[in-house]
Amino acid sequence: MKKKFLIATLAVGCCVFFNAQNCVTGCNDNTYLNSIGKDPNTLEYDNMVSTYHASLIKEVDGTVKVWGQLTAANGTANVLTPLAVTTASYAYTGTILKIAAASGGSGASEQFAILTTDGLYLWGAAGVLVKNTAYTKNTAAFGKMAATATGTNSYGLPTGVNPADVKMLFGSSGTLGIVTCSGAAWILSFTGNKNGDGTSQNSGTNANNTDVVWHRISTASGVPLTNVVAMRGTANAMMALTSTEDLYTWGTNIYDGASTVASQQYAKKMTLPAGMTGKPKMIGMTVGNSYYLLTTTGELWSLGNNASRQLGDFTTTNRTSWVRVKKSAAANMDPVAWISPQEHDSGFGVINILTTNGKLYSWGDNQGNMLGAGSGATDPIYMMGGLDANDKLIAVETGGHTSMVIRQCSKKYGYVGHRTAGSMGDGQSASANEIVFNFTNTAEVTLCGAPTNPVAITQDLKFCEGTVYANLANAIFGSTAPIGMTIKWYTSINRAPGTAVTDPANVDIAGALGKTFYAFYEPADGSNCGTPSPSKPITISYYTAGEPGSENCYCTKPGSALTGGSPTQFGITNHTKLANWPEALPNGFIAMESRTDGFVITRVAGSSSITAPKKGMLIYDIAAACVKLYNGTAWNCIQRSCNE
Repeated sequence: MKKKFLIATLAVGCCVFFNAQNCVTGCNDNTYLNSIGKDPNTLEYDNMVSTYHASLIKEVDGTVKVWGQLTAANGTANVLTPLAVTTASYAYTGTILKIAAASGGSGASEQFAILTTDGLYLWGAAGVLVKNTAYTKNTAAFGKMAATATGTNSYGLPTGVNPADVKMLFGSSGTLGIVTCSGAAWILSFTGNKNGDGTSQNSGTNANNTDVVWHRISTASGVPLTNVVAMRGTANAMMALTSTEDLYTWGTNIYDGASTVASQQYAKKMTLPAGMTGKPKMIGMTVGNSYYLLTTTGELWSLGNNASRQLGDFTTTNRTSWVRVKKSAAANMDPVAWISPQEHDSGFGVINILTTNGKLYSWGDNQGNMLGAGSGATDPIYMMGGLDANDKLIAVETGGHTSMVIRQCSKKYGYVGHRTAGSMGDGQSASANEIVFNFTNTAEVTLCGAPTNPVAITQDLKFCEGTVYANLANAIFGSTAPIGMTIKWYTSINRAPGTAVTDPANVDIAGALGKTFYAFYEPADGSNCGTPSPSKPITISYYTAGEPGSENCYCTKPGSALTGGSPTQFGITNHTKLANWPEALPNGFIAMESRTDGFVITRVAGSSSITAPKKGMLIYDIAAACVKLYNGTAWNCIQRSCNE
């Protein structure tokens, strides 16, 4: 017998789980406003990374795009509009897993990194992210990191660490760090005494006497730090969060929450804030060694240097113990969903955050109008840069002296601060300051973790002939809409009245043939979303004979004389009939043959004409235009199936 399969082009899940439950790769959408209520241990920090004058993003479908200063494949030219990093334009092999970048605070000082399944690649200004030596990479052009240093494998990673083992890739000035799926933390650093294993900075034994080997972060000699899920930092110090809800810090002039330590060569456990509610959700640092801790209850705490008001407590007092971030001198900050400290550049202590209701607060060193708040250090300010108080923001990234946000339902990002060398992605290289968020001249992106429209994996949904209903959701990447949004389907690209699909899970295929469908994200509360962006167009059709995929519509199963199958109800034999035959033969077959004549079975107007049907009776039903078999209970048209 043969079986008809229902074939739809199903979206592949965005996530691949490795050997540790906290390790997620691909489009990890546990980020930005979409991180509310999700597992802090699987948080993705770096779907968007901005440096002094450049940015990298990871889109929903896994595409990585770059733009700005030095982002071209030769490492010296600028990219003026978002450019996809492909194997054709950037000579890498494998699939991109992670992105990182750093800058040096002035001029053309950006260096970038991507980690693929085949290894670590670098380009841009050599010696900014990774030390400029023959043991690493000392050219500007895009290329693979060297693997000649002791303790480094062919991937450019620590010996024993494969690309698929990497949970987090983090870059800051003079620093490249990784966190593995198994909870180990490693660092390649040439600033700030951040080796984290008791060794002194730049004390390596390589031929050029420059330390360019990976260091495993440890709490004491021979005692590696374990269970790490996140690692962040600056040019001078680092911090880490573990799955056991502990914080650690190391480097030069660190703060541990209890006292100031001039230098800490091993990871030191930090004191958590007194009175903190919830669990640690997210960590961050900014220039000057200022620390941030966000809890699962939305509390935001800060610690350390406060020269540029970056602690958000409405003072300039350095803090050796944690303080609550405030929205005014008298009131604590609203519940926070996401923090974006300036961490990839060597200058400017500043931070942007998103509250759980999608509002923006910003404070710290407002150099180059990077917060859209004039100039000079500032206390926390609400929705500056020309934002409307009614705007709902779903993502934010703080660069060297720029800020970018994405509004709900808008594919274009907003850019504020200094723009030059293509840093805004608007096709222009001229230098100027954007004093309000510019959404008009920016490009469209679909940022992982902040999708503004459903992204279709394929244009078409294909089904085997005879399938009655289609589920439009099978064409959408990911199974759920962002927090606060729902998916609505229309047969028009502009959501014209009367074109809404009433039951997207059960679309009649016959009536849908030749139609085009579009999905939209709309607020679940029914509020106005302006003009949301549609998905790619989706069409529905049946497979045609010989079309790739049609071969899966039918399968053949051999008969079986073994017990356990459904009893055979009809048979013809020239053998001596045995007792209980043909029921004794499960999953049997019948074959009849003629070279010149056709076999005509009883034709009736309808099966209801048979007043006393017998189990196994076979007829041709004229009204139904099919051959029917009576199974002892009901008449059914004979269709191709697999021993059901």
